[in-house]
Amino acid sequence: MSDLEALIENLCTHRQRTGFQDKDLICRKIIMIPIHRAVEFMFPPSRLESIIRMRIRLFGDSSITLGGVPVTWVPTNFFRILAYLLLEESSQSISCSKLAQIFWSDSDQSHALINLRQSLARIRRFQDQYALNLIRADAMFVSLNLEQVEAGLVWIDALDLLKVFQDGDIKSVLEYSEECRGSLLAQYLPQQSDFDNWLDVKRAKLHEVLTSPR
Repeated sequence: MSDLEALIENLCTHRQRTGFQDKDLICRKIIMIPIHRAVEFMFPPSRLESIIRMRIRLFGDSSITLGGVPVTWVPTNFFRILAYLLLEESSQSISCSKLAQIFWSDSDQSHALINLRQSLARIRRFQDQYALNLIRADAMFVSLNLEQVEAGLVWIDALDLLKVFQDGDIKSVLEYSEECRGSLLAQYLPQQSDFDNWLDVKRAKLHEVLTSPR
């Protein structure tokens, strides 16, 4: 079963009580317009967010779910670029040349940029498939667009963590330490790049903050 078919099944399951189970209509709506528009007519506002919200986890084994359905294929560098921009770049934007050098520091600049362009192309195709507009790129910069997060359509655990630390509430930090089980991007093994060195340092710092007594 594809991700789209699984999502359709999930949508129909939520509508069984009201008798709305026309999969053909749901399919046509999903194909024609983004998913969050496709289901607006089927769900009251109080239920809509839980049905269509995309949840992105960077702690532990990185994963994405949409409407509770796991997304089975995500480009590897989607999670890596997202984590770096969220946790390292205060402007949430970085030049392509700098990002390429960080991720492919064992290659010369020209090959590193080729690798980056290929990764961004895969990320773009993935985002288009799910009407996602989180990572943006042009000829010069790669940046984050958090409009869908602010609209409540996308949730990211690492972004919640940043907000908790900014608020400075000790109780919230302790509660969040239970939510963030596993290290940052836990499934990725070191490959001796500058990014991997950054990830090792960031993991250690986050572990210290989340486990230190308060």
